[in-house]
Amino acid sequence: MGTENSEHDDAVAVSVCEVNVDPEGFVDIIGDLITRLDLSLAYFSEKVTNLSNFLMHVATMECEFEALIFDKDHMGFDYIEKGLQFDLLCGVLDSEVRDLGGFFDTLQVEIVDAREMVFTFTHLGEAFLVMHYKLLDFEHCLKHSEELFDEIKMQLVTFHNTLSSFKNAENGNAEAGQIIREGDKSFNEDDETKMQTIAQQRSILRMLEKSLARELDLEKNINDSREIQEFLKVRLFSLKQLLVHTEEEASDVWERWLEADNASEILLGISKGLLGRLQVSQFNLNGLSHRESELRTKLEAFVQQLEARDITLDQNGSSIAEQNSFLPGMTNGAKANVNDADGKLVPADSDVFFLTEKVCSLDKQLKESESQLLNVKASADDYQKQYNVVCSEVSDKENLIVKLKENISNSESRANSAEARCKLLSDTNSKLNEELALLKDGGNTSARVDLLERQLKESDLKLQNALASAEASREKQIMLYSTIRDMENAIKDLKSKVAKAESQADSAEENCIILSESNAELNDELIFSRTRLEDLEGSLHREEEAKMAMAKDLGRKTEVLKNLVTQLAAERERLKLQLSSLASEKNILVMKLKATYKDPS
Repeated sequence: MGTENSEHDDAVAVSVCEVNVDPEGFVDIIGDLITRLDLSLAYFSEKVTNLSNFLMHVATMECEFEALIFDKDHMGFDYIEKGLQFDLLCGVLDSEVRDLGGFFDTLQVEIVDAREMVFTFTHLGEAFLVMHYKLLDFEHCLKHSEELFDEIKMQLVTFHNTLSSFKNAENGNAEAGQIIREGDKSFNEDDETKMQTIAQQRSILRMLEKSLARELDLEKNINDSREIQEFLKVRLFSLKQLLVHTEEEASDVWERWLEADNASEILLGISKGLLGRLQVSQFNLNGLSHRESELRTKLEAFVQQLEARDITLDQNGSSIAEQNSFLPGMTNGAKANVNDADGKLVPADSDVFFLTEKVCSLDKQLKESESQLLNVKASADDYQKQYNVVCSEVSDKENLIVKLKENISNSESRANSAEARCKLLSDTNSKLNEELALLKDGGNTSARVDLLERQLKESDLKLQNALASAEASREKQIMLYSTIRDMENAIKDLKSKVAKAESQADSAEENCIILSESNAELNDELIFSRTRLEDLEGSLHREEEAKMAMAKDLGRKTEVLKNLVTQLAAERERLKLQLSSLASEKNILVMKLKATYKDPS
C-alpha cells in the first residue's frame, strides 16, 4: 500500500512538471491523471464495501461471542475458539483500516493537486468544465465512501472494547483454572491436551491470517496490473491517434507538394506566354519607333519644301506690288492725255460731252473696282496671315505629315492663282499700253469708249474671280482645320497605343519578376516540404519501432501475468486442499475433545 501511494505521488509530481514544461499537452496529462484518480477512487470504494461486508461478519461473530460470555453453562472450548477468532478478525480489520486510511489521505492530496492543476488552466473552456465536473463527482463519491469508512472505524472501536472485556474475563478464568489445577492434579493431562489443541488452533489461525494476507496482496497486484493494463491501453490508443494524425499530415504535405508542382508548371507556361507577348510587343515597339523616325524625316523634307514655296510666294507678291504701283502712273498719264485731247476738242458737239461724262463715270467705276480689288487683296492677305498662323500651330505639333501635305497643296494652288493673276495683270498692262499707243496716235473717241467698256468688263471679271478665289481659300481653310483635327486625333490614338504597348511591356516585365520570385518561393516551399516529409517519415519510423518495442514489452508482461495467474490458481487449489484437510482435522479434534469431555463424566 505504501508503494502504491508513493507511485501516485510520483505520478502527480511528474504530471505537474509536464504541465509546467509543456502547457500544450495539458489535456492529455490531466486525462491520464483523472483516469488514475478514477481507478484509485473505485479501488477505495470497493475496499470500503468489502470491509463493510467483513464488518458485518465480524459483528455477527461479536454477537455470538457475547452470547457465549453471558451463557455461563457453555464456558468451554467454543468460548475460547470464538474469542480467538474474534480477536484475529479484529486484528485483520484494524490493519486493513490503517492501510486504507493512509490510502485515503494520499487520495485526498491527489484530488486537491488535480484541482489546483485544473484551475491554473481555466482558459481551456469546455475541457476545463468537463474536468471540473469530474473532480466534483470524485469528491462526492469520496465523501460518501468516507462516511462509510468512519462508520467502520467507530464499529472497530466497539470491537476493541469487547475484546478488552474478553481479555479481562480470560485473565480471571486463567487464575481460577490455576487454583483448580493446584487442587486437583487429575486434570493436568486434560489441560495439557486443551493447551495443545489451543496452540494448534492458533497456528491454524496464523496460517489462515497469512493466507488471507497473501490473497489481499494478490488482489492488490491484480488491481495494479489492471491499472497498468488500462494505462497501456490508453497510451496505445493515443499512439494510434498520433500515428493517424501523422499519416494525415504526411498526406496533406504530399497533396500540397503536388499542388505546388502543378502550380509551378502552370506558372512556367504562363511566364513563357508572357515572355512571347513581351517579345512581340518589343518587336512592335521597334517597328513603331522606326516608322516614327521615317515620318520625322519626311516631315523635315516637307518643311523644307514649304519654306522654298513660301520664298517663291514672297517673290511673286513683290513683283505684283511693283506692277500695281506702276499701273496708277499709267492711268494718270492716260488721264492727262485725255484732258489734253478734251481741251483740243472743246469745240466738238454734244456727243463728245456725253462721251466725256460716260468716260468719267467709267473712271469712277474703275476706281471702285480697283478699291474692291484692293479690299479683296487685303482679305487675301488676312487669309494668308491666318493660314500662316495655322501653319505655325501645325508645326508645333509632333505628327505633321498630313497637315504638311495639305499646306503644300494649298501653297501650290495659291501659287497657281498668283501666277494666273500675274498673267492677267500682264495682259491688262499690255492692253493699257495699246490704249496709250492709240491715244498717242490720236484715234477716235468711239474706239476709246469701246476700249474702256472692255476694260470695265475685264475688271468685273477679275473682281468675280477674286471673290471666287477668296471663297475657295475659305473652304480650303475649313478643310485644313478639319484635317488638323483628324491628324490630332490620329496622333492621340498613336500615343495611346504606344503608351499601352509600353505599359504592357512594363506589366509583362513586372509579371516576369513576380513569377520568378514566386517560382523561387515555391522552390523554397518545395524543399521545405520535402525536408518536412523526410522528418515525418523518420518520426513515423521511430514511432513504429517504439510501438513494436512496446508491443513486445506488453507481450512479455502478459506472459508474466499469465504465469502469475496460473501460480495463483495452483496456490489457491493448494490452500483449498489445506483448508479441507484442516477442516477434517478440526472435525476429528472436535470429536476427540467431545469424547474426552464425555469420558470423565
